[in-house]
Amino acid sequence: MNSCTSTSKTVEDKKSDMNGKEITVTGKAQNHKDGATLHTSDGVYYLEGLHSWKDEEIDKDFTITGTVKTEKREYVNSDPEKGIISQGVPQPENTKEKYYTVTWLVNWKKK
Repeated sequence: MNSCTSTSKTVEDKKSDMNGKEITVTGKAQNHKDGATLHTSDGVYYLEGLHSWKDEEIDKDFTITGTVKTEKREYVNSDPEKGIISQGVPQPENTKEKYYTVTWLVNWKKK
């Protein structure tokens, strides 16, 4: 891989390249509709099997080690005229991409 290719990769592409690898990340605990997340400098990681953080854990820093699992999901735009009300992620106006990547940490543990 040449340096031109590697510098043009997005954070999501880099996460996809880590699929199946064990990593350690540090970030802030947050709850989302799809479950508990860790917000890091590299983006958001969902923690497989953890529905939500305890109230006293929200916004606290945690270090987590786990195996990366990425998943492509399709953007879903609402169109009330067609009866489509999306609860998913709308497609950003500035992109032609049809999919976005969700990154999970599986078999994870707190450090």
